[in-house]
Amino acid sequence: MPLELNRRADLTLGHYQQVAWDGQGVRLGAAAQAAMAKARSAFIHLLDTDPEITIYGVTSGYGQHANKRYTGDARRAHAQRPPRSPAVAFGETAPERVARGIIFARLANFVEGHAAITPALADAVAELLDGKLAPVSIEGQGGAGEILWMAPLIVDLAENFPLGEKDALSLINGSPAASALIADAAIAMR
Repeated sequence: MPLELNRRADLTLGHYQQVAWDGQGVRLGAAAQAAMAKARSAFIHLLDTDPEITIYGVTSGYGQHANKRYTGDARRAHAQRPPRSPAVAFGETAPERVARGIIFARLANFVEGHAAITPALADAVAELLDGKLAPVSIEGQGGAGEILWMAPLIVDLAENFPLGEKDALSLINGSPAASALIADAAIAMR
């Protein structure tokens, strides 16, 4: 039976071990679904009612294109671009349990609506734990931070999912790799 997550407090070290080390699946419960839907609705309302708002990567481009502004249909088209470029690491891979732990930790920003991600995409991320994950390089990281850990895990999902505003950013930003590595080390030390 999958572990049900409804709030951040549900992401415990014991649950991490069940998911990452023991292979248990995860599903997002009714409270998480409601929180995500409410946050998503508020976020889209903000975008649609404040044409002057600047949100990096949502109403603007990325990196050297951050000064480019997107509104309406252009904003939605920009949102549908999957984050391919960070999926470039090479070398020895981390154990599968670390990849599972990274996905589990990524859900922490989803369950209470903090990422304003669509609930359907959050469900799809949780469902990644039901199958074999892409390998994640433990070395050969040649770019910016944790997006290099997340990108290989989610790029196929992002390429095959109808991404909305902020979804791609919500998939790769944050610090789930650091959280997973710390949790993995704590369990290994036991």
